Amino acid sequence: MKWLFTLLCCCVLNGYGGRTGAFTIHPDGRPVNFYSDPEMKDIRITVFPYKAEANVGIMVEVVSELENVLVVQMGIETFFCKKGELAVNTRNYTDQRLILYLEPDLCSQSSVISQEQQTVKIYGIHEEWFLVEAEDEQGRLRQGWLPPDKQCWNPWTTCP
Repeated sequence: MKWLFTLLCCCVLNGYGGRTGAFTIHPDGRPVNFYSDPEMKDIRITVFPYKAEANVGIMVEVVSELENVLVVQMGIETFFCKKGELAVNTRNYTDQRLILYLEPDLCSQSSVISQEQQTVKIYGIHEEWFLVEAEDEQGRLRQGWLPPDKQCWNPWTTCP
């Protein structure tokens, strides 16, 4: 238990403002499990939401992805979690358009999704780009690639 408290303090104090920072998301108040193996058989850490903070959890660094899991770094430890259990906030502040791309490349085909800033679930990673699911202006969920400069890894503040 002391190890977990130390890890959580490091996460909060140091933040994960790196290039691929994200946070656990708990829309229905469920905990998020982090596993020691990619087959997700050995639960190492269970993260419960901060109910007073809109059910967000902790910040992590997304390293890569495997078939069904995201590979994350917390401190010096590597863990695995289900895709869709991590999120970022979009950085389309002051009514900027939220644009998702077909491929993780600014030159690929793009779609304007919304002008609303939102929290988007992460389903994949390529270099610093996240494959996310966002809600369009008609309320439909759409998947696409979110560029690094439109990702905010901090659930409590806006990112510069």
